[in-house]
This record gives sequence, C-alpha cells and structure tokens, in this order.
Amino acid sequence: GTIDFPIAFYHIEPSHPRYQMPYHWHPEYEIIRILEGFFHLTIDGDSYNVTSGDILFLHNGVLHGGIPNDCIYECLVFDMDLFLKDSRIGRKQINRILQNEIIFLQHLPQESSILQNIVTNLFTSMAERRTGHELLIKGYLYQLLGYLLQENLYQNN
Repeated sequence: GTIDFPIAFYHIEPSHPRYQMPYHWHPEYEIIRILEGFFHLTIDGDSYNVTSGDILFLHNGVLHGGIPNDCIYECLVFDMDLFLKDSRIGRKQINRILQNEIIFLQHLPQESSILQNIVTNLFTSMAERRTGHELLIKGYLYQLLGYLLQENLYQNN
C-alpha cells in the first residue's frame, strides 16, 4: 500500500507469476482467503491444509509460505499501526493487538456467516476500489477485529 492507504490487495490464480508462495515474512499483517482449490500453507512451523472458504489471519513478523494446488486465493497485506493509528476508538484493544498481547487465531472458523460476510465485503471493496472504498475498508477492518475479539478468536500472549 501507500502512506495514505497502507493496504495492498493480491488476487492469485495459477497463471500468476507468484502463484507459489515462497517462505517469507513482513512487518505487516496479512489476511488470506481461499476462493477455490487447495493450499498447503505453513505459518511459523504450523502446517495447514486449507480449502475454499478458509480464512487465515497472519500477525506481523510470522514466517509463512506454501504450495497451492488448483487454487485461487487472495491476500490483503496491511500495516495495522498506520491504518488504525489516528483513531481513538478502540485504541486500548488496538494497542494490545499491536503489542502482541492479543494473538488472533491463524486459521479462522469457516462456518461463521458473519465472519465470511465481513471478509467478503473487505476483499470486494479492495478489489473494486469504488469511490469511498477507503472508508468502507477501514470500517470492515474494525468490524473484523471487533468480531474476532467478541467471539474470543484469540489468545492472550
């Protein structure tokens, strides 16, 4: 992303030059959603076999990579501090996340229709980039974090 809008969107299909995800890390957070197929993903040494509908939430600094198989997947990579730092709303919770006191589950439950709707809206807004998408995306990120906290989809570190 940019300083004005610190979030990047990637739609990855088998023809994409970065289809296979080499092991890497970055200081930003990342959300991965699997649209089709199968993906063997390793995150900080833990292996996940994910399929269509799965959502992964990666904290900053985690080593991750994997091998997709007939897979279409999307990624949002964002700097949570830059993206949410100007707001006082929820600052206590945001600080706990940024200081790694709260660690969200990496593999989020697929069966939650609320979670699926939030993530679908987030990715669709980013992909379409229609007028106002920046505000919608910020709102969806807050919704996502609020939902993860409300449903206890985290552990205290």
